[in-house]
This record gives sequence, structure tokens and C-alpha cells, in this order.
Amino acid sequence: MGAVAGAFAVGVAADEIFLGRVGARGAAPSPTPTPSGPTKSIPPVARALYRSRGDLSPQVMTVSTPASGTAPGLIFTTPSYNFKSDGPAIYDDRGSPVWLHPLSGTTSAEGFRVATFGDTPVLTWWEGTVSGQGLGSGQYVMADQTYREIGRFGAGNGFAGDLHEFLITPQDTALIIAGREFALPAPVTVTPSGSAAPTIVATGWEGIVQEIDIVTQKVLFEWHSMDHVDPAESYLPLPTIPGTAFDYLHANSIDVDTDGNLLVSARHTFCVYKINRTTGDIMWRLGGKKSDFTMGPGTAFAWQHDARRQVDGTLTLFDDNQAPNGSRGLVLEVDETAKAASLIRAYTHPPSIQATSQGNMDILPNGDAFIGWGSQPNVTEFDKQGKVIFDAALPPGGSSYRAFRFPWVGRPTEPPAIALDLSEPGTLTAFVSWNGATEVASWELLGGGTPANLAPLASAPRNGFETALAIPRRPAFVAARAHGFTGAVLGTSPVITTTL
Repeated sequence: MGAVAGAFAVGVAADEIFLGRVGARGAAPSPTPTPSGPTKSIPPVARALYRSRGDLSPQVMTVSTPASGTAPGLIFTTPSYNFKSDGPAIYDDRGSPVWLHPLSGTTSAEGFRVATFGDTPVLTWWEGTVSGQGLGSGQYVMADQTYREIGRFGAGNGFAGDLHEFLITPQDTALIIAGREFALPAPVTVTPSGSAAPTIVATGWEGIVQEIDIVTQKVLFEWHSMDHVDPAESYLPLPTIPGTAFDYLHANSIDVDTDGNLLVSARHTFCVYKINRTTGDIMWRLGGKKSDFTMGPGTAFAWQHDARRQVDGTLTLFDDNQAPNGSRGLVLEVDETAKAASLIRAYTHPPSIQATSQGNMDILPNGDAFIGWGSQPNVTEFDKQGKVIFDAALPPGGSSYRAFRFPWVGRPTEPPAIALDLSEPGTLTAFVSWNGATEVASWELLGGGTPANLAPLASAPRNGFETALAIPRRPAFVAARAHGFTGAVLGTSPVITTTL
């Protein structure tokens, strides 16, 4: 499959919180253009630093509603700011990081989740660069339970691989969204408000759906929006910045329907399209200007994301909406015979949250709903009665394109990391961590006069990403052992000296 082995660095450093400068990720357009106002100040973002892993500085996740009766699993996010994500990140229910995979330069990651490939759990995400319009150009990445990269590929036929979807099917194929710029049938002149000169909009951005065989990377199916969706269906105002393509569709999710055909959400047409997986024909439209369904009370949505068919036949989506009552997760009954949509449930955050972009809703195996609020930094789990049973947030100004809860067992091949605090005379503290290890219950500190002669000195339960262990005396060398819940040794750090 063109597998690429990945290496993940180990480092050392400090334990504290600091503030950096950040900006909000790509805002969604309003239904009608709004005049520009004064530039908003960029809020600070709280980050954690670790003595044992100085190369890692995750955004701090603050838990406001502690987990109570939640579904099993960890929280999968791509914390972002200023159009740049920190990289894939896993957190636990206390808001403590479990695995961090920072990316360098302008590279971002989106859509980080657990999937199944060849009956084996894997991690998947999109990785690349993001434009100011919220479109991406990059590749699709897969990693195994040791966090080793086992696959990486792009969109087929020379198109740009977009960030908005990477879904592995039971047939081990990948459903992805791509795109390309095209010439509008007739250029349009737009006169911005104020004294700005008229702008000629001559190009648009086409949405492309592909199904790719992951092993051979052969394109099995390809759908082009311009063959089926007229730009007149769009609610997006024409761009007023010269040279900007009209992103009239903005496809942002693909799902496999119960009959094997595809459901595609398009943000800028306020529509979910059912697409024949063989012919590419549109079988029906839900929402938008040409809806085939009668939309019942409370079912109308706008600027939506993440349309999914559930096992009980309902259809769920994240309704960004930009309405006075905020964004919401929707559960809809979609009667394909009567062509009628009715509202089953709407999940809203108390108090309301207004996402201007991004977002998703996932129905968990136990029936809970897990919502990532997109451009807003919150993640929330609701029970089957709609009660909030977990709520947490990244710092203000941060975001995550999607957020998920999945069970996950991570077994990194790299050793645990250890660092010492030698700053206080007469005292010695060791700081230990193991990025990505999910089975560590406690840490044991070893010390001795030589690297080959170490004996137990102290132990402590694992306490978040990094655990501190006070050492009662000062041996010449120390190391740390990670113990599992049965007491078995899972891994041992390098031996380090305590001399300055």
C-alpha cells in the first residue's frame, strides 16, 4: 500500500502553563454579507509544558462537566488556531493528554479518529495545508496501535486531497473529498460595499468525491459536482476579493447509506445529496433550494456538517445554522417514500454555542451523542435523554474540525521518557511520561550507583500525562518503569545520571 514507516521523537523539559498568541480558525460566511468591522484582538491560548517531553506543548483542555456514565473511550481532536492545527491529539476525560503528535511548519491535521482497516483498529487523519477559505491540499494518513505510520496517499487523478473527509469503508476503500478550480460559464462582476472597485469572479471551486482502493490506490469511483449541481443552488455570497474562486458547494462529509449509495453534505448549498454509487446521479436532495423532501418543523438546517446514516435508519448532522439559538446536533427521520423529514431530537449546548464553521455529531454505541462544536472549542457528550454528562473545552480561540470518542489501546514502541529537577539543593524529583501509552497504571523509580545496578526507590500512580516522583536519596543513576493494571512491567525509560 505504499507504506511509510513513521518515527516519533522523544524529548525533555519543563512542567508549567504558559500563554501564546492565537487566532480563530476560518469563519463561515453569513447568509448575507456583513460589513467589515474593527479587527478583533487575538485571545491567548493556554498550553502545558512537560519536563520529560519538552517537544510537546498541548493546548490545555478544561473539563466543566466531569464525565459521569459516559461511553468508554478517549477523546480524539485536532486542536487548531490561526488556520494551523497542533496535530492529532488524544485526551482523557480529565482533560489530560494521552498522545500528542505535533506537526512542523505550516502542516495541519484534521479529522483525527479511530477506524478499522483489515479488521484491525487504526488511526486516520488528513495532513496538509489549509487555505483561508477552509479548503485543504494534502494526504491521508494511517497509523497502527504503536503509532507507526503504515499508509499515506493523496487524492487520485492529480486532484488536491481536501481535509473534509477520510472514511474507510468495510471493503477497505477510502472515501475522500477532492477539489479543483474551474472556469465559470460566465464571469460575474461583484461590487463590494464601500468604495472598493468592482471584482470580476471568473472561477469556481468544484467538489469532487472519490472512492480509492487503499492497497492499490486505484480510483474506483469519481463524482464531480459541476456535472450534477448548479452553482445557482449555493447560498454563499460571491467573493469580493480579486482572484478568489467561488466555492459554491463546499462538500464536507461522505457516508455510506444503508443501500450502499453515498450521502454527501454540502455546506454552501445547505443540502445533503444522496448519490448513486454506480452512476453518480443524484437520487435526492435533503434541504437547500431544490429539496425533494418536505422539511417538517425544526428540521431546516444551514451551513451544516457531518451528515451520517445511523443504524436505526435516522440521519444525523451538525447544524451550524448561525441562528439566534446557536448550533445544534440534529437527529432526523427521513422518509424516502413519502419524501418527508421530521425532527426526532435536537441537541443544544447549555448555554448555547454558535459555531461559525466545522463541527460534528457522533452517535456512540451506547446511544449517547458526542458533539464537537467546530470553531468553538467545546466537546460535549449527551446521554440518550439529552442530558449533558461530559463537557470540556480547549482554550478560547481554539477549535477542532471534528471531535470523537473512541475506545483505543495505544502501545508505543519508543521507551518512556524521564527528566530530573535538580534545582532544589538536597532534593531530587523525577518526571516521567510515555506518549501514547494507554495501559500505564503506575510508575516505579529505580536508582543505583551504576547503570547496571538499579533498585526500586519510589513508586506512584500515574497522574496525567506526566507523573512526578520525589526521590528520598540521590543515587548516581535513575530510570523509570511503567507498570500496567496487573502490575506487569510495560516499559522502562533510558538510564540517566543525576550529576549536573
